[in-house]
Amino acid sequence: MESRQSEVAMPTAKTAWTNSLYDAHPSLAMVQKWLAELEEKTGRSMEEWIALVKKEGPRDEKSRREWLKTKHKMGTNSASWIAERAEGKGWEEDTPEAYLKAAVRYVEEQYAGPKEKLRPIFDELLMLGKSLGDDVKACPCKRSCRFIASMCLRKSSQRPIPGSISVSR
Repeated sequence: MESRQSEVAMPTAKTAWTNSLYDAHPSLAMVQKWLAELEEKTGRSMEEWIALVKKEGPRDEKSRREWLKTKHKMGTNSASWIAERAEGKGWEEDTPEAYLKAAVRYVEEQYAGPKEKLRPIFDELLMLGKSLGDDVKACPCKRSCRFIASMCLRKSSQRPIPGSISVSR
């Protein structure tokens, strides 16, 4: 199996947002919209929520999530996103640049150690998927990489519908 890797340079952490083979996950738009509307809907900015959680909330992330849901009547997503950020996590979901930088790391971590022998297979699948058309998006997450074609997205929510492909380690 001759590798097509030489045709397109594989992304590195330095070039993640300028020259990446990966694409921002469609759910990123939902998180960005939520962040933009947070202060208007709750009366507090993200920074204010984080400060409140650290000052008055429980110590661990799970308890913070429950505290935000019960005491502040937040939904599951909002409570999770604020609790994560109070722990210093989740910021890779805030901007396309941060997501794409994290995407490179996700793939590197998925194929590190004993699984590094699987990386050439992933690279071939990535090149094959991207060769199917400009509308095919490769969206790595912590444990998998989804290949999503624009025809597989619902217009209303931009969420993948059944039929999109997920490559898991």
